[in-house]
Order: sequence, then C-alpha cells, then structure tokens
Amino acid sequence: MRTTIAGAGLCLAVALTASCSSDPGADEKKSGDSIVLGFSQRRLAGSDWWKTLLQGAQDRAKELGVSIEVTDAGGDTVKQNSDVDTLITKGSTRSS
Repeated sequence: MRTTIAGAGLCLAVALTASCSSDPGADEKKSGDSIVLGFSQRRLAGSDWWKTLLQGAQDRAKELGVSIEVTDAGGDTVKQNSDVDTLITKGSTRSS
C-alpha cells in the first residue's frame, strides 16, 4: 500500500513539475495539441487527504492551462492498473 501511495504521489509530482515552464502553453501553441494529465487513484472516497491532494492537482493543472482526467478505482488495485493502462492508451491515441 505504501509503495502504491508513494508511486502515485511521485508520478503526480513528476507530471506537474515536467509541465512547468516559463510559458506553460508554449508546447501546446507549437503543436496544437492540448495537454491532458492522467491522475489515477486507488480510492478517493473517505479520505480528506486524497481529496485535498486531488484538489491541489486540479488547481495546479488549471493554472498551467492543462486538463486533468481523474480515475478512482474504488479500492481495487486491479482496476487501478487497468485505469492507468486506459489513461496511457488515451494519451497515445488522442488527436489534436
């Protein structure tokens, strides 16, 4: 469980940090593609901490001009793995 939480937090931190630049929309302006950040959670319900983390991610994504797609596996780690695969597939097939 700790590995999953640490991994999710690390992925979010890397994704948001990688999105930072002096001109957050610079790459989007060049390519015409919009940026979509996938955010997979094992369980959001019943956890104020995770809800606060999600709100922070949504706020930061809005500041950067990117959209965020959230999945909640409802406590099912198998579903969360599937959600991550789905987010990756959507990202590789999303067109401008």
